[in-house]
Amino acid sequence: MKLTQLLLLNQNNQQCIRSGYCCIKAPCVFGSWNKLKTQCKHLKGNKPGKYYCGIKSEIVDKLPDNEKDYFGAGCSSTLNPIRTKMLTKNIDSL
Repeated sequence: MKLTQLLLLNQNNQQCIRSGYCCIKAPCVFGSWNKLKTQCKHLKGNKPGKYYCGIKSEIVDKLPDNEKDYFGAGCSSTLNPIRTKMLTKNIDSL
């Protein structure tokens, strides 16, 4: 299934708020795991709200035009406790 198809299935998809959760749990197909840090080696930033993908531009360049906007579209996952805290509390308290 293509990325666009997966995102269309989730009509509640919301913008990425840079929680880092996805990259801390597992690398995407473009990423690589850092065993020492237990996160994707391309995850940059130092706290929720400041995390970002260090190779985003390289990834977006490889995507078809109709899928570029979906990168970083946000997970909207209720299983993401970092996202939930960020949306319900002051980000500086994380």
